[in-house]
Amino acid sequence: MKSRIKTGNEKKLKLAALITALALFVLPVFSACSETPETPNGTGSIPAATAAPAEPEDDEWKEYYPAGTEGTVELPYEIPADKADRCVIKTVVFGAGLGAETGRDPFVVSFLLPPGWRIEREGTAPGGFTEIRGEDNPLMGTVYILNEAGECVGTIGFSPYYTQYDPIKNYYQIYSSIVYGDYRFMIDRSYHPFYNSEASNITAITETCFAGSGVPAVFNPAVVSHDPERGVFIAAEFFNDKIDPIVLLDFAESFRIY
Repeated sequence: MKSRIKTGNEKKLKLAALITALALFVLPVFSACSETPETPNGTGSIPAATAAPAEPEDDEWKEYYPAGTEGTVELPYEIPADKADRCVIKTVVFGAGLGAETGRDPFVVSFLLPPGWRIEREGTAPGGFTEIRGEDNPLMGTVYILNEAGECVGTIGFSPYYTQYDPIKNYYQIYSSIVYGDYRFMIDRSYHPFYNSEASNITAITETCFAGSGVPAVFNPAVVSHDPERGVFIAAEFFNDKIDPIVLLDFAESFRIY
């Protein structure tokens, strides 16, 4: 009987020791977890959590990506290493809110421009295709390209086309809406295409010509690109004295529609 009592006391002592050990371990941990963590500025306060922006629904293109605004999209390529020091990627969404008028879904284009250049939805391009053609301008969703000094150096617009044309042989028919008139894209006389197996669009360097009555002909470098998968083409015009040939070449070679 005496031996049993001794064993019971030993169990009680071991249990008490275990509880004491657990208390010594748990309390400091609990205390540390309950303290307010110190922020980098040393104030000890925690900034309020910011809710992540909701993803736009398909029918909210116009609100989140109005025509001609830059949007965050997954790009199909990266800046080539030999151009990384002189180029940045720009993306523009075209066709948002114009589905009923064009019969096409919104689409994205991307291209390379020098650092500091930007895209604006509103602006003026005095003496350019957009302003001179006015209401007769067949291009939609025109956006303006501004250089680092804020000067307008060019414009970009788009148009749908009939996809029954052969995308390589019938390029003149594809761009038929912009090849006539006093101010036109000279697709018939100047068309230098780039064929890129990684792109669905076919891009070419061309030029515009304005030959108004009593006015000497004015020529500007231009870039056109058509996408047979989407049935749309892009036409961009740059002012001759505002763009370097290397910038024009980088723009044309990198142009993607997706």
